[in-house]
Formats: sequence, structure tokens, C-alpha cells
Amino acid sequence: MKNYSIQRESILETVRGTHSHPTAEWVFSKVKKTIPNVSLGTVYRNLGLLADNGKIQAIHFDGVIHYDGSIENHQHFYCIECKTIIDIHIPNNSFVSEVEQKTNHIIANSHVHMNGICKSCKSK
Repeated sequence: MKNYSIQRESILETVRGTHSHPTAEWVFSKVKKTIPNVSLGTVYRNLGLLADNGKIQAIHFDGVIHYDGSIENHQHFYCIECKTIIDIHIPNNSFVSEVEQKTNHIIANSHVHMNGICKSCKSK
């Protein structure tokens, strides 16, 4: 990764400090409070660098990129009603093993994204 910068560190801390899976615009609004001269372009560029270098995850739902500060192996559930993204921590080793056996591929990494209606929206 390029040289250390206060802006990049602030962006990383902001993404890691929330479980809301924010967009670049949300991160920008939070970082701007502590670094008023930061630009939206700088936030986008640094989020891309952080994701490319495995410091955060970039996840795509409904045509929008969201960022996740948790880089541990986990899945995501996207509610099609309230647009919330929820982390799901279920080991997917058996799924990966089954796919490897059926396809004869070696899977180095997997990302499972599910969508549907969350329990809060379901109970409305």
C-alpha cells in the first residue's frame, strides 16, 4: 500500500468503527467532521486501496458498494425491504468442500451474499 496518511487511517478507523456496512458517502460525512478538507474523491480512492489491500471488504448490493471493516470470513444478508446488510457468522467449510468435490476446483476464497426479508421487516 502507498505511504501512510492521516486521511487513510481516519477512513479505515471509520469503516472499522461501525457495523452498518457504510457507503463511501457515509464514510465521507463522518471523516469530514475530523478532517474538514477531505474530498469525496480522496475517500473513494482510499476505500478502494484499503479494499484492494485486504484491510476492509467491498461488498455490492443493489448496485451500491458498501464497506465492511471486518475481514474475517463471514457471509452477508441484505434485506430487500429496509436495505440493511447483516453479518452472518456461519462456517461455510462444508459448502466449500462440497463445491470442490463436485467441480474438482480448489477454492481459495468464497463470499456468500444472500438477500431476502429480515426478521424486523417480516414481523411488520
